Amino acid sequence: MALRIAEHVSKSHPVLVCTTRVPRPSYDRFQVLNNLRGRTEDDVSALNRVDVDIWLAMNAGYAAIARNLRKPLIVYFHGNDFLNPWIVSTPLPLKLLSKMPWVGQFGYGKRRDYARRRIGLGITSAVKILTNSSNTQALIREYYPQYRDVSLCPPGVEDKFFQRDDDAHRNSPVLKLLTVSRLQKATRRKNVAGVLHALALLRGHLNFTYSIVGDGDDFENLKRLSNDLGLADRVTFHGRVDDQELLRLYQCASLFVLPAKSSPVDVEGFGIVYLEANASGVPVLCSAAGGAVDAVVDGQTGIVLASSEPDQIAAGIVRFADSRAAYKAERLREFARNFTWEIAATRIESQILSAMDSLARARSEGSADPTRATEPSRHGQLISSRG
Repeated sequence: MALRIAEHVSKSHPVLVCTTRVPRPSYDRFQVLNNLRGRTEDDVSALNRVDVDIWLAMNAGYAAIARNLRKPLIVYFHGNDFLNPWIVSTPLPLKLLSKMPWVGQFGYGKRRDYARRRIGLGITSAVKILTNSSNTQALIREYYPQYRDVSLCPPGVEDKFFQRDDDAHRNSPVLKLLTVSRLQKATRRKNVAGVLHALALLRGHLNFTYSIVGDGDDFENLKRLSNDLGLADRVTFHGRVDDQELLRLYQCASLFVLPAKSSPVDVEGFGIVYLEANASGVPVLCSAAGGAVDAVVDGQTGIVLASSEPDQIAAGIVRFADSRAAYKAERLREFARNFTWEIAATRIESQILSAMDSLARARSEGSADPTRATEPSRHGQLISSRG
């Protein structure tokens, strides 16, 4: 996401990207500095040494240091980056407590609460808050009621997913299901196991195949579960695939399936994969959890389940099988075109320029803090960190 924003903004403004100390590719249109450690207190001095006009932080945790930065800060909130913050620096006793046997979970909760409070203290010093979905917007207002002005700026779908074919294969009597997801224990909210349990319920009633794209430390567990459920002849684990193979799998799919779960500390912020599927002419099955409801229109671009339990997933798949002719590929692609990166990045750029204009007006009226910004030269700047 940071890359797409930087590419777009750099067409008309100088852009500098500050990111963690991992070697990155070089880009012709903008400069990349690998000067961050991914911890807020460690990064303050590094950011203050860089000459910019305004920052766009791509992680909510950086709101915690908004007051300590010499230049104004816009923060993009994704969801888990403030529900379960990982880059906000915490005191050593809390770090040690979170790693101790028996009390580690209690300590981790205390550490998380501290990080959330730090974000809350800093958020009022940010000049703008942007977010990816109406669900994340509501969560921000719930956790940080002192900051109500939150602008919706959903992410974009890559142009490569807008594929055209004759779509004839979509009328196959075999229902071809597809999931694209990280297969990690830390992201079990993706609920691939729930889909496998649902398919076990349908095995004797529906002719289907299921392709799972992705890798991670839960890969072998899910493969074992598939075998235990008697689905080995119906389910294919593709692992990590290249772009060409990914596009082929989307092109062959009848239905994209990702009925994610949510918890107070783990949520699907938006769900860009749903739009990737739509751009490929494929309807989707999701649950009404997190930001999915912004990316999927029930009965038009897919099916939105009230619950992510296996019996509800199975019922949703049957519902789709009975109505699949109603989902026209071109109509799905047309919906996804509302979320291209050109549209998404233009919206974010307009928020950056609007913030700079407001700061300039405030300075001219003598109401701005002169230590927070200098005369803007329309430079868009980005902070990118993992997650």
